[in-house]
Amino acid sequence: MKTIPLTIRLFITAFLFSLTIYSCGIQEKKEVNQNKTAESLKIDADLAAKGRFIYTKKCMECHSLDIAVKGPALRDVTKRRKAEWIMMMILKPEEMLEKDSVAKSLFGPHMVKMTTQDVSEEDAKALLEFFRSVETK
Repeated sequence: MKTIPLTIRLFITAFLFSLTIYSCGIQEKKEVNQNKTAESLKIDADLAAKGRFIYTKKCMECHSLDIAVKGPALRDVTKRRKAEWIMMMILKPEEMLEKDSVAKSLFGPHMVKMTTQDVSEEDAKALLEFFRSVETK
């Protein structure tokens, strides 16, 4: 039985790895595009109610809807920021403050870093739905 040379095996492995990474990127882009269209969907009242509850428990100490407290006011945040950005800020605030220029710029006027609030992705979606529900028309 003839063996395949090492360079060809490495090339095939690298090609398959690249193909896997590329296909993951395509799926990720689909999810992002779906989130962009989600902003125009009807509000899920139950999810928004869950989000309101989480907001009162975990967010109200630092965020009001209409005035800046320790952090920025959150009414109409869904008009100012994309859903993906809001979700990342809720789920990984320390990482966002380290890497995201918008998050860094928000730190300046407020001088209080947002900390992780130990919410699940589902909780973050509920918060996002609550923020959508309190938008001004």
